[in-house]
Amino acid sequence: MTFPPHRRTWIWLGLPLLAIAAASSSALLGSGEPSPPAASKTGAAMEKQVRALFEAHCYRCHSHQANKSKGDLMLDSMASMRKGGKTAPAVVPGDPAKSLLYKAVLHVDEDLQMPRDGKLKADEIALLHDWIKAGAPWTETAGKPELRLPGQITEADRKYWAFQPVKAALPPKVADPAWAKNPVDRFIRSRLAAEGIQPSPSADRRAWVRRVYFDVVGLPPTPSEVDAFVADKSSPAVIVGSSSAEKSASPARAPVPRIASVGTVEYAGPLGTFCRSP
Repeated sequence: MTFPPHRRTWIWLGLPLLAIAAASSSALLGSGEPSPPAASKTGAAMEKQVRALFEAHCYRCHSHQANKSKGDLMLDSMASMRKGGKTAPAVVPGDPAKSLLYKAVLHVDEDLQMPRDGKLKADEIALLHDWIKAGAPWTETAGKPELRLPGQITEADRKYWAFQPVKAALPPKVADPAWAKNPVDRFIRSRLAAEGIQPSPSADRRAWVRRVYFDVVGLPPTPSEVDAFVADKSSPAVIVGSSSAEKSASPARAPVPRIASVGTVEYAGPLGTFCRSP
């Protein structure tokens, strides 16, 4: 087949270009390094645009920053969006039709129209549709605190120690069992050992009787009462018990209301073992 001279010229010029294109294609296919997919860039760009959209129209009522979750819905966490509010998931990645958020912005339901300040623009609605269709790409922020909703108990609340069922607990073994005057002391001693803390020394008889008087009578003992207690080597409980009965019978030294001695007891407590016998 014979071509006119001007066509032969174009063919000869075009052959090198075809060869270069073929060589480039072969290099790309044979290199084993695929080019970065456009979808990932598109997903990141869509996420940025969706965040800006939520910031402008949604976060004042549905975010941790505003400390609000109207309808129990949060839109600054993908876990919250997938969980949804009181009715259904707000976002179902890959399926805009099942995503309540997308239905809300369409304003097709009189009882479900968001945002409240007016319908979004067509391109903004299209952005939400494409974002959900692409799998709703979202980068979670680490350390975001859980918003506490009024009247609701979270799983963390249910695990709080005070809400656990009461069960028997055997007093732990301690290195110096003689230190413990009762089973509760063994729990205290065990925890002190775990923290590397040595227990405070036992209070002497003078300090001990003052603390007990403040706790039982509400007033300090007189100097003569302190001296008598220190000199008497009987059991402290016996001495204080009989002395307290005597004070209760005396109008001048009658026990004061309990509230008056609470501050003194709490102040004295950290000074040492409160009622430990010498």
